Amino acid sequence: MLTIIAQYPNDTNERDGMIQRIKKIDDNFHNIERRYLEISFFDFFIYEKEKRENTTIFKLNFFVYFILITWFCMTSPVVYVHSIYNSLRIIWVYFLHNHIITDLHGVVVEEIKMNKKHNKLYIFFGACLFKIVETVTLKRSWYLISVTNRMKRYYQNIYHIKDARFMLIPIFYTIEGKSLHKKKNIPSRIIYSGGTQPWQCAELMMQYVHKTINLFQWIILSTDVAYFEAKSRELNVQDKIFIKSVAPDDVALYYEYCDFGIILREDNIVNRVACPTKLIEYLQYGLVPVVLSPHIGDFDLMGYQYITIDDLEKECHCNSINFDQIRKKNRKVIDNIQNIAETNLKQLYNVVFETVLCAKTKTSYK
Repeated sequence: MLTIIAQYPNDTNERDGMIQRIKKIDDNFHNIERRYLEISFFDFFIYEKEKRENTTIFKLNFFVYFILITWFCMTSPVVYVHSIYNSLRIIWVYFLHNHIITDLHGVVVEEIKMNKKHNKLYIFFGACLFKIVETVTLKRSWYLISVTNRMKRYYQNIYHIKDARFMLIPIFYTIEGKSLHKKKNIPSRIIYSGGTQPWQCAELMMQYVHKTINLFQWIILSTDVAYFEAKSRELNVQDKIFIKSVAPDDVALYYEYCDFGIILREDNIVNRVACPTKLIEYLQYGLVPVVLSPHIGDFDLMGYQYITIDDLEKECHCNSINFDQIRKKNRKVIDNIQNIAETNLKQLYNVVFETVLCAKTKTSYK
């Protein structure tokens, strides 16, 4: 039995980037019996249980079911925790269990510091709390999963962790048969697929929508439709852009329709260690990335091709772009990422499977 601390991916939460990562990892363990623990501090005072094939999903309140949560974790040969946010929910187990794998997802403390939706005192205490959780997690985990080499080095520089405890598993989705040759649209079409978190620079992007609305056709796909509709009315461009929330499986239809994919990230540690799902998708579908800073995850180290947001305003520059050449180079980057992901997913599976199997064998002999 493998215990996973996370929300279980389903039709209602599948649009969230973190959930898509969880699903990719879950697919890797499809033939291992799994137990999901969704732990809440405020909900599930009466626990909920759901069975799906070889997966059992429990929704539990942290305070009411503290002992049960502990029992579930301690009777599982391996515990897999998605993000330091979820590490908080079983933080004491890190001192009791020797086989906890933590999938880091991002740099949580720095993400909290960037939060603009709460007051400074809330952010300060949140950052302090998760710094403690981060320290325990990094020091006590059996294995640590990073999405980029830069993330791995970031944590190694702070906590002096050996390479052997890290596995590099970029966010990746296999898409077959995508052509490197697409007919260029006139005018060119630009798509944004994402949310409104502080590091995604949604407000800045809308300013560029306003500046270039007569040069390009704009498509915005987001779960936060209300934000973008309000912004578009504020900028008086509501009749000139397409805004919609769509299921992950339908996003591809819009990618096929476009030339550029916009991903504005400032040059900070949150973005330098990230592996944005949307940038992977843009490259897979042959979209030319439009960036604020090119230093996103390991992509610049791998040689991905892009244009900057300032270039976007120069119509002559956009007209001179060799799309086929850019797509060809970016395809090599994607192939490299896919090879890394597939190789290390196999390693992760073997580590978990052998540990679970060993525990089951010992139990059967008792």
